[in-house]
This record gives sequence, C-alpha cells and structure tokens, in this order.
Amino acid sequence: MISVGRIAGIRLRIHVLLLLLAAFSLVLGFGPELLILLVSLLLHELAHCLAAARVGAEISSIELLPFGGQAHSNDLSLLSPDQEIVVALAGPAASALIAGILLILTNIIALNYIEIAFGANTLLAAFNLLPALPLDGGRVLRAVLGMKVSYRRATIFSAGMGQGLAVLMVAGGGYLMWQEQKGIGLILIGIILLRAARRELKLFYYAFIRYLLHKKERLRLQGILPCRQQVCGPEVLLKNVLDGSSMSDYIILLVLDENHHLRGSLTEAEMIEALMEHGPRVRAGEAV
Repeated sequence: MISVGRIAGIRLRIHVLLLLLAAFSLVLGFGPELLILLVSLLLHELAHCLAAARVGAEISSIELLPFGGQAHSNDLSLLSPDQEIVVALAGPAASALIAGILLILTNIIALNYIEIAFGANTLLAAFNLLPALPLDGGRVLRAVLGMKVSYRRATIFSAGMGQGLAVLMVAGGGYLMWQEQKGIGLILIGIILLRAARRELKLFYYAFIRYLLHKKERLRLQGILPCRQQVCGPEVLLKNVLDGSSMSDYIILLVLDENHHLRGSLTEAEMIEALMEHGPRVRAGEAV
C-alpha cells in the first residue's frame, strides 16, 4: 500500500497493483476510464465511512484495491452484528444507487463514459456482495453467522469462503490464459483477494479480544446480558472456552476438580484477563 494523502482526516492508501494498472492504463490512453474507476472505488468506500460514522465508529484509513477497498478502524471490531451489516452493505448500496442513476442517464445522454461508469459501479456492487471475506458480503455473512455460532467459527468460515473464491478466480484466469491468451487480470485480483482473506485470519485473534472486551462495555451500558454457563475440568485451555463465545450471550465458566467438586468460577472478563496476563496456554485450573 502507498499512502497518497488524506480526505476529511481519513488516510487514503492505494494498492501497488492498482497503481501499476493505473500507469498501464495511462500509457495505453485510458486516462478517463481510470479516473472513472478510481472515483467509483472511492465513493464505494466513503459510503462505508459514512455508515460507520452513523453507528459511532471512526474510520482511520481507506485502502483502494482493484476489486474495491477496505476501510480500517479499531472501532469496527466493536460493532454489533446489526451495525456490521449496515456498514458492510453501505458500499454496495452506494455503488448500486450510482449505477441506477447512470442507467437512467444512459437513456437520456448517449455518452460512452456514462456507460463505462455504469458498468464499473454495477460490477463493484455485485462483486462485493459475494459472501466471502474480506468482501462486504463476507462481512454480512460473518455477522449473520455470529448470531448463531461463535465469532471464531463465523470468521473462519467466511474467510475460508474468501480463499475458496480467490482460488477459483486464479484457476479461472489460468484457464482463460490457456484458451484465449487473456485472464491475467482475474489471476492478479484472485491473488490479492487470497492474501486479504488470509490477513483476516491472521488479525482474527486481535479483533477477537477486542470483540470480547466490547461485551464488557455492552454489559455496562445495557445492565443485563443473557448468560450461558459452561462446566470444565482444570486442564481445559481458556482460549478453547472463549473460542465458543458469541455476541448474543455471556459465558460463566464453572471449573470442577477431579472429584467433580466446584473448584471455582470465572467470568468472561476474568478469562480474558488471564489470557492477556499468562498467554494462550493458560488453563482453567490455573486461573481460578
């Protein structure tokens, strides 16, 4: 990523591949088409920023990628599933709205650039709605799954969909190159998508800890949360217990000794503190 400046206090960064594509387009004389693509990408991401600000999250930077972009903020990992869905859908909704306006204009003004802008925004909206992280549809999928299963499982499944889609794109691009000597763009976008999906998994535990800590804030603000009790022996790793955490409830862990007598209890907050203090190998018996 290369930082190119700020927009309303938000740092704007552009992927190196997008810059290379831009340079290649300028050499071939496709300057206006390039400008249309960049403006479409930027409007898509600014829609995410406006939606994030609406729910109280502050965006620190925007990365523009060939297939869309990513808005970055520590606050995004603290959103409720409903809020994450709203923020995720804002980008495709904006692109679809722009495409709809441009479609109307194509029936009024016969201008090639309007048709190009219509195609770019339609593709942005459709592609980003695919249910695969890090695409917007993948964030919606994770939020929906997170209401039913653990946040960890929802993230792993959604990122797995992203990696699967990336592999299909690379394979499809390779087939096109073999058959018709084209498809390099599909391969490159697939590689970027694969790296981005893997990065989602690498950053998962950082986001997961923030997500768990956010429930402490929810409990403070709401005053009450549904509780789910779990029972375990002293040798169970606390990280395995927290892996099953979901946004919809709060875990209370009852730790039993070898004779099934109650040895102690741990709240979610106490388990998080033990993990942060002693590391991922801390066991339930050591924390009570």
